[in-house]
Amino acid sequence: TALNGSTLWCTKNSLEVPHTRYNQDIHLLTFKESTTMSHSFKVRTPPLSILCSTLIFSVFTLSGCGKSASVPDMIKEAQSYQAQGKDQSAIIQLKNALQKDPGNIQARTLLGSIYLNTGNLAAAEDELHRVLQSG
Repeated sequence: TALNGSTLWCTKNSLEVPHTRYNQDIHLLTFKESTTMSHSFKVRTPPLSILCSTLIFSVFTLSGCGKSASVPDMIKEAQSYQAQGKDQSAIIQLKNALQKDPGNIQARTLLGSIYLNTGNLAAAEDELHRVLQSG
């Protein structure tokens, strides 16, 4: 195709520019076929954006929950889990309580009894033995 009359010619792989006042030669500039004006853009899909937004919101929301529960509150929550039949949740809560207060006899006794009820006899024996040694 010709642009601007006889001043500039374009072909698929080359650009031809006629003489200039400084140079009487015709210049031929060759471009690779890969040099095109088309660009590819990656578009984020809406579900990914929603996921990122949710993750960021969760991080900021949970970072505000830095107030740690007291050991007695954790034990009450573990008792509530046990009453609902959620023994694993109760065990996790009691282990968290014991990390804060390793000498808490009430938490160890309850943990030992839950281990006994779930059939984990070795862990039950270990926890109840610790209770006997501390008392």
